Amino acid sequence: MASLPPSGGEAAARRVDQGARGGAAPLHPLCRGFAAGRKPGALPRGGHAKRRSQCALLAASASRGTRGRFGPATALLIGCGTMESFTPYAPLNVPKPFGEAIWTVDGPEIRMDYAFGSIPFPTRMTVVRLADGGLWLHSPIEPDDALFAAVDLLGPVTWLVAPNSIHYWYVADWQQRYPRARTAAVPRLAERAKRPFRVDAVLEGGAPWPREEIALVLVPGTAVNEAVFFHTASRTVILADLIENFEPARVRHRLYRWLIRLSGAAAPHGRAPIDLRVTFWPKRRAVRAAVASILAWPCERIIMAHGLPHASNGASELRRALNWAR
Repeated sequence: MASLPPSGGEAAARRVDQGARGGAAPLHPLCRGFAAGRKPGALPRGGHAKRRSQCALLAASASRGTRGRFGPATALLIGCGTMESFTPYAPLNVPKPFGEAIWTVDGPEIRMDYAFGSIPFPTRMTVVRLADGGLWLHSPIEPDDALFAAVDLLGPVTWLVAPNSIHYWYVADWQQRYPRARTAAVPRLAERAKRPFRVDAVLEGGAPWPREEIALVLVPGTAVNEAVFFHTASRTVILADLIENFEPARVRHRLYRWLIRLSGAAAPHGRAPIDLRVTFWPKRRAVRAAVASILAWPCERIIMAHGLPHASNGASELRRALNWAR
């Protein structure tokens, strides 16, 4: 996850599916508010908005939107012009088994358009089947009819999860399709979200579903609050942005690859990019306690919203990737 333009910068966003044939894509509503110098989902700029997490470099998902300074790395990135996209984890919009009762779904790519360039971001959601047969969806991606049909084959959707202050944009689309599903979101997101959606449970304290199935730890930050989850049956930790693990070989632009490595988010040893990490510093004591709880889980696998998941050695990868907060 890189910096936003200053408040005077012109910016918008558009969605570009993997494999798009080039040319202008339709303007995407995700980034309304860019002209004011912020990503969608970000808080309005004001006295309380002292820090904004960088949005451009590596962060992204379908619904990313933090506050952050306009740093030199992002200036270089924006200045390099329109970025080529990532090589996708094909097939897209198809549930892929990742362990016992758990699937990943890689979704469409999002492009953030600035005055001087376009920056691509991949998206991913996670699907878990609970003991009662209901489905729990983490960071819902942009849906289409085929994805809805594929999810329906796995079971009824009972939970939609907005795991941090950024990953929420498409929750409303999934609520429209599954009106009986309950929605859980991080604290204060309901009031601050740029696209309204219903929140039935707040992700703090105990989990609103059986915690013996999916445990929850909230990591508090100044720009992003993120809820991290542990699926007991598959021993999988599920994150959005607290770990990113971009494979440089899948990034088609040379400068972008360099910036990913510089940020610390490059596979095989990816972690949260440094510009995001520093936004947790003011709450470091609470963050340290939360990370200690996460590291206590008997983790074998890790799924993150951006980059290559860890299918093995989960505990050691967690310790390495989160050592900045220990």
